[in-house]
Amino acid sequence: MGRLVALTTTLLLVTGCGHFAVEDLPAGHHALTATAKSGGYAVSRAQARDDAGEYCERSHQQAVIDSFEDLPAAGLDAAHTSRIYFSCSP
Repeated sequence: MGRLVALTTTLLLVTGCGHFAVEDLPAGHHALTATAKSGGYAVSRAQARDDAGEYCERSHQQAVIDSFEDLPAAGLDAAHTSRIYFSCSP
């Protein structure tokens, strides 16, 4: 039971307690990736934007988007994936 609690705690810390993983970059910037199985890059970008906003809201701040990077669709499902680079600002 103790291992399960430790593993769960570790996973929550790594993922930031949300359903997405945020990568910390230098100078207070962050990045995360979102995927949409349908709707194209517009949907994956919207999901990335929402996730960045949710991440910043945890510290009562707003997401400031630096840029997006649309990754090539691959695999049988050809899901669209976008990576967002952002910072949080009061």
